[in-house]
Amino acid sequence: MGDAADKTPMSLSLTQATFDPSRRLDLLGQFEAMVGEVLRLRARGSEGVEIARAQGAADGFARALTTLGIASDADLLKAAQAARRGGVGPATRVLEVTDSSAELLDRGRSAARVVA
Repeated sequence: MGDAADKTPMSLSLTQATFDPSRRLDLLGQFEAMVGEVLRLRARGSEGVEIARAQGAADGFARALTTLGIASDADLLKAAQAARRGGVGPATRVLEVTDSSAELLDRGRSAARVVA
């Protein structure tokens, strides 16, 4: 038990583990649900500890999926985007340009020309 080999971290790859590829979509769905829960907690105004716990679980799950080669970063991003659209709406939206916002935009462009 005191052997140095016992203290080295275990390395696991998909070639060493048995993984059913049909479970991939199920696992991505679970990740999407975890992200959705984080967003719901934030929208509800939950305590920081509750949100942090949910974020940590989602982060750890995402790390496992990428480390084991089950999902790519792009796969996780798509799942997170789907959770956001389903829960709190898209991350960006089209804003209406008003006279005052157009004036601010023009002033910003003018200032950028002076600096350049």
